[in-house]
Amino acid sequence: MTVLGLICFTSFANPAFDGNSNNNDKPKPKEKITTLVKWIMPDSLNEISGICWVDEQRLACVQDELGIIFIYNILSAKIENQIPFANHGDFESVTKADDTYYVMRSDGQIFEINTSSKNLSVKQYNIPLDETNDVEGIFYDGTKKRLLIAIKRADPQTPAKIKGIYSFDLSTKIMSNNPVYEIDLSNPLIYKEDDDDDDKNDNKEKEEKKLNETFLPSDIAIHPKTSDIYITDGIHRSLLILDKTGKIKSHIKLDKDDFPQPEGITFSSEGDMFISSEGVKQNGVIAKVTIETNTKKDKKD
Repeated sequence: MTVLGLICFTSFANPAFDGNSNNNDKPKPKEKITTLVKWIMPDSLNEISGICWVDEQRLACVQDELGIIFIYNILSAKIENQIPFANHGDFESVTKADDTYYVMRSDGQIFEINTSSKNLSVKQYNIPLDETNDVEGIFYDGTKKRLLIAIKRADPQTPAKIKGIYSFDLSTKIMSNNPVYEIDLSNPLIYKEDDDDDDKNDNKEKEEKKLNETFLPSDIAIHPKTSDIYITDGIHRSLLILDKTGKIKSHIKLDKDDFPQPEGITFSSEGDMFISSEGVKQNGVIAKVTIETNTKKDKKD
């Protein structure tokens, strides 16, 4: 019998994006990312775009083109159930609150799929965002009974150097007018100024566009133990970590061979991290990973 889910064990080390520092003696932290288990997705999830934790055996997945939630069993390495909820569309992220799933479509449509009864209940909510914003991330923040929403492209409420994370109140079904967290894209952990660009002062609009494109969120999740906020960037293959106040802690480059296009992220109830990646020249994958920080100085002669 052929098993579609290939399990493998790999590890690699990548430096974090270096920030500017006046203290040359201070060691620059290095992020070590270890892939513990990797599942190779079947063809139907080759364009896997979002994942969320269901239980110790299962992850819920969505893909770019189909309005279907796929329930993937990580023990059997198979899709064990499918939950159709909409026609074709650009579905980017999925999250779960009790018996209800929420799926984000890139044009700013939120689908609420209640699975508590035999008769599936689906509702759709409009938020003041559209395809020009390219909305890709959604996460259920259980502490405040809200959804967090991450925008990939232009943010309508902030200047070019800021990318906002918004909230969607589940009691009122209304999105916040202002971001609840703000990512400062000019932070040296994210953005590297080109000191050789003599014309940058004469091309402010071009520079602002470049700044806004330096980090393009593809999904968002909160660590259940630390409350840190994790945001993937599928285009630049990176992972941004914020503390619970929204302050940037780390920005990690992801290995292009293991994560050619990291589009989804989720945590188990115990804090195990899973990252999904669309297939580029191969099938899509889900990987269980750990991250360690090494701040030891290199030995000097």
